[in-house]
Amino acid sequence: MDKVKYNVSESGCWEAYGRHISKRGYPMIFHDGKTQTVARYSYIFHFGEIAKGSIVMHKCDNPKCCNPEHLILGTYKDNSEDMCRKGRQNKNEKNGSAKLTEIDVKLIRIYYQLGKYTQYELSKMFKIRQTSISNIINNKTWTQQ
Repeated sequence: MDKVKYNVSESGCWEAYGRHISKRGYPMIFHDGKTQTVARYSYIFHFGEIAKGSIVMHKCDNPKCCNPEHLILGTYKDNSEDMCRKGRQNKNEKNGSAKLTEIDVKLIRIYYQLGKYTQYELSKMFKIRQTSISNIINNKTWTQQ
């Protein structure tokens, strides 16, 4: 691990730092002709090769961490389920593809409750499908408001 610079945090994480950080906050390293996360490099360094279809996951949920005791193997499905179980997925307005804000959703519900607009009129007003308006009104989506 002489290629990696890191600091040990109070949580026991080995927080890697350097010039190359991915958009999602993962420190990157160039090794064996390819760019990979420092966590993946650390796992391979300490435990050996990673089977095809497996990914390195953080038990600590710290993308900067490369402490091998905090790393486990899993699948993309395992990682997605772990993210949902821990409430780390981007919901509602934090979702990068969201077309509405929390204020929009509140207005949609209020306007509909007061009988000011139909679902169809609201869909035109907020530039989304009528089925999306229905899902908002019936609390099938945007349930945190």
